Amino acid sequence: MEVPPTSNSADVFHILNARRGLPMEEKVPQEAVAVESAWSWGNLFAGMRDLSGLLSRSLRALRLERSLFREVADDPKANGQALLIFILFGIASGLFDAFNDSLPGDPILKFVLDVLGTLLVWSLIILLATVAGRVLKGKGTFSRAFRAVGFAHVPEAITWLQIIPVAGSLFNVVGTVMLLVATWLALQESLRISKWRALLIPLVALVIVLLAIEVINLVASGAALTVETILAQLGLLPG
Repeated sequence: MEVPPTSNSADVFHILNARRGLPMEEKVPQEAVAVESAWSWGNLFAGMRDLSGLLSRSLRALRLERSLFREVADDPKANGQALLIFILFGIASGLFDAFNDSLPGDPILKFVLDVLGTLLVWSLIILLATVAGRVLKGKGTFSRAFRAVGFAHVPEAITWLQIIPVAGSLFNVVGTVMLLVATWLALQESLRISKWRALLIPLVALVIVLLAIEVINLVASGAALTVETILAQLGLLPG
């Protein structure tokens, strides 16, 4: 509601009286607006188009700069950049599997499944990490974690050098360790959690998954028992 300039109480009365009986304007939480705009197509494409910014930030991620993960976690425009990183890694994995004759299946299908699988699996991992972080008194959100973990993915590119003879296994180990350290830093900064609690996130996430599986089993068992009881009462079960 726009309020015109007023000079006395009579002006205020006329403004309020004009709105008498009108429905109240629904207020949209600022956080919800921020989340919606962060995942809008315009914002995503704007981030993807900023290739110079993406390259600069990726180099800082390779150096494991803690400030980089805090920066991208605080920047909604980095959603597109993080998404592009996941897509590029999915494409790289898809190309590797598509031309790997030891893996059965159609090359195109393997490629598509790898790209989609990368996005889905990492989204689920980040969601679990966010929930676990909340359990550990963190204050981050999925979007913040998505951006930070996306850039934490960059050091994994070092593992691509494992195809080099002799030194390949060393690059694989170094890249994997750097990925783990970068993810640890990213979770600290995005979820606003201490370094020690960040180490507990995988354990808490595992407990959450096990509890969810147990709840699903209990619900499924209860539903099966209820159906069996109903069928028995109707005389539809064999004696």
